[in-house]
Amino acid sequence: MQEDKFHPELLKIARESRSLSQTDLAKKLEIPQVLLSRVENGNSSLNEFQQEKLSFLLGYPKSFFYSFDIDINTFNECFSFHRKKTTPKSIEQQLNAKFKILQLSIFKIFKEFSFSVPSQELNLSNLSPNNAAIELRKSWNLGVGPINDLSLLLKRNNIFAFNFDFFTSHIDGVSTKNKYLPPVICANYQSTDRLRFTFAHELGHIVLHQNTFPTEDIEEEANQFAAELLLPEISVKDELRNLKFSRLPALKQRWKVSMSSIIYRAKELNLISTETASSYFMRLNQLGYRKKEPYNESIKESEGTLFKDVVDHISLSKSISVKEISQKAGLSLREFNQLL
Repeated sequence: MQEDKFHPELLKIARESRSLSQTDLAKKLEIPQVLLSRVENGNSSLNEFQQEKLSFLLGYPKSFFYSFDIDINTFNECFSFHRKKTTPKSIEQQLNAKFKILQLSIFKIFKEFSFSVPSQELNLSNLSPNNAAIELRKSWNLGVGPINDLSLLLKRNNIFAFNFDFFTSHIDGVSTKNKYLPPVICANYQSTDRLRFTFAHELGHIVLHQNTFPTEDIEEEANQFAAELLLPEISVKDELRNLKFSRLPALKQRWKVSMSSIIYRAKELNLISTETASSYFMRLNQLGYRKKEPYNESIKESEGTLFKDVVDHISLSKSISVKEISQKAGLSLREFNQLL
C-alpha cells in the first residue's frame, strides 16, 4: 500500500468537513488562496511545515492526507439525505464530506488489516416501496409483528449503522452503498422512536434507490418503505381502524414508533379521516409532544454497532490498541471513539 503521496482530494474533503472555505483555510495557513486552490487541484504542493500546520488546523492526523491508490470518486456519489427542504447547501456539503471520510475510514481499516464484512444483495428497486418492505421482512424472517431491535437487526445483516450528533436539525439521516463496502447508514442523534424511523427510511434508500438519481419522489418512497417495515398493513389495520387518541401511548410502546408515525400511518391507510388526523396532530402539539414525545424510555435499541464489533475483533486478534487503529483509519482518537 502506498502512503507516500499527498492526496489533494482528501484535503478538499477535510476542509469541507470543517465547513471552511478555501479563503478561510488559506488565511489560517498563511498562504495565498490561489496556492491552496492549486494544491486541491493537484497542481502544486505544500511543504512539510505547511502539512503539519494543515493537520493541526483541520484536526486530522497527517496520515489522513496520504492515501493508497483508490478512486475517491467512488465515495462521492450515491448519497441519500433525509433532510428538510430548507437545508442550506453549506450544511449538506459539510455532512457530505464527513460521510465520505467515514466511508474512507472504514475502507482504510479493511485494507490495512485485510478485513472484510460480507455484503448481501439488497436491491429491490424493481418493487414498490410497500412490496419491497414486505419482501425484506420475508427475507429476514421477521414475520409481521413489531421489530423489537432494529439496530441489532441491521448489524446482523451486515449493515453499518451509526447514530451520532450531526450538529444540525436540518438533516435526519444519510446512507450509501458502494462496491467497496457493505451499506452504511447514519442517523442524527435523536429519540429512539425517531431513530428507528430514520434507520428504516435510510434502509429504504439502500434497497430501493441504488444507482438512482435523487428526486423528490425517492424521499416519499423511503417514507412509505419505512412505514410498511415498521407498521405492516396486514398487522396494524385492525389496531388502527377508527384510532382513538387515548390508544396512542399503548400503540407506541407496542410498535416502538412515534405517536406521530402512528397517526400518519392510520391516515395513509384510510383508517382515520384527514380531519381526525389533523385534530390529533394539534393535540400532540398542544401537549408539547411534536418536539418530544413521552414513553421513549420503553423503547430500547442495542448500543453495540457492527463497526465496534469490527474494531474490537481487530484489536484483540492483532493485539493493537484502538488508538493505533484510529491512526490507520486517519481519524483522531476523539472522533474515532464517537463512532464506537
